[in-house]
Amino acid sequence: MKIISFFLFLFFLFAGCSPKLSPELKKVQEANYRNGWEKVNSYPIEYGRSDDLHFFDEKTGFVINSGGYLSFTEDGGINWKVVLENPGTFFRCITFKNRQEGWLGTIGTDEPLLSSVDTVALYETKNGGETWSPVEFIGPTPKGLCGLHRVSDEVIVGCGRVRGPSCFVKTIDGGKTWYSQNMDHIAGSLIAAHFFDPDHGFLLGGTTRDKKNCRSMLLETTDGGTSWDTIYLSEQIGEYPWKFSFPTKEKGFVSIQRNVKNGRFYYLQTQDGGKTWKEVVHSPDYYYVQGIGFYNDLIGYMGGSSGKTYETRDGGKSWIPFRNIGNGFNNFQFFDTGVAYGVGFGVFKCRNINASQKQTTETFSETKTTKALYPLKNYKRNGPAKTFHPNGQIASQGKFKNNLKVGTWQYYDKNGMLLEKVKMKNGEVKGE
Repeated sequence: MKIISFFLFLFFLFAGCSPKLSPELKKVQEANYRNGWEKVNSYPIEYGRSDDLHFFDEKTGFVINSGGYLSFTEDGGINWKVVLENPGTFFRCITFKNRQEGWLGTIGTDEPLLSSVDTVALYETKNGGETWSPVEFIGPTPKGLCGLHRVSDEVIVGCGRVRGPSCFVKTIDGGKTWYSQNMDHIAGSLIAAHFFDPDHGFLLGGTTRDKKNCRSMLLETTDGGTSWDTIYLSEQIGEYPWKFSFPTKEKGFVSIQRNVKNGRFYYLQTQDGGKTWKEVVHSPDYYYVQGIGFYNDLIGYMGGSSGKTYETRDGGKSWIPFRNIGNGFNNFQFFDTGVAYGVGFGVFKCRNINASQKQTTETFSETKTTKALYPLKNYKRNGPAKTFHPNGQIASQGKFKNNLKVGTWQYYDKNGMLLEKVKMKNGEVKGE
């Protein structure tokens, strides 16, 4: 009777584990095995949108939220502390010049589509985010801000907002004094700023406040924002330029948010530091792009609100759409070590952005022991693979083809005894 019970146990064990996993494997065809992106489930804010982030290093940083929350982590997202709660405030952008002094922008009131009751456009902290106070401006008070960019310890610039009114703000003395200028005569909306130095920079914006009739435009200044030239104007209506990403000073990208479902779906690219820009189609079908970010001149991502994230590993020559790499990305931050963060509908982290499609990937258990080894090819598991018990003994071994188990798979107990051999085809037990 004991022998029969033992074999019944093995039957249900492998019937429940091996064959039944194949539907799940199909669901995760494009999941995190590719490069290690995962949602940071410990992030404490479960609703709203996180539009921006500022990390000082791979472990320490802030994330803002549209519900008026500012959260801080100093262990890479394992634990978080909500350091600021402003109910009714839509936090939009954040930057720091050092670990003590930083600025936090809001969308402001009377925005047609984004709700906020806070009339303060910009807050500042001088004690590492413990307390925040409103910033006063020389010039017209901005209605709201969408983007901030630290150029140096002395120069920080910003602009807003997505559906107007339009303004440009800056400080040239490290935040002691802030200046603002109305930009309604040039642009209907302003969204993001990027400066190479205190004099030379760009603004992204639109021709109108109405998103369905708006054209994308890029503005350039060579005198610190005193004067501006329009260097790009889209032929299409119904779009906004949304975010900059310059992996090098010469090579840069701009994401284009398409507000209507027809037309061309493209981004902008420059190879000469912004002197010229070309439109590059990345999708034949409608895709709502917002955030764009490059780790280097080859590896980059575009995200939006459609559930897909585009990845390139050849500098934008080709883009591959994947699901389950984040959700609704609005901004990214990368570190030389390969660690990356992205924010949108949640906070997402990649532990090794350098993982290529041909790299052997190793995953670990909570006890830091090896959990699995598998090679990646074309961003999917392909080739010989092994999984391990917590004591280091092999738990299973076989081959993957495009993330699906194929050929003969062998399963072992924690003492190394062979329990079963299973023949697989396309993730299914062969013959069933």
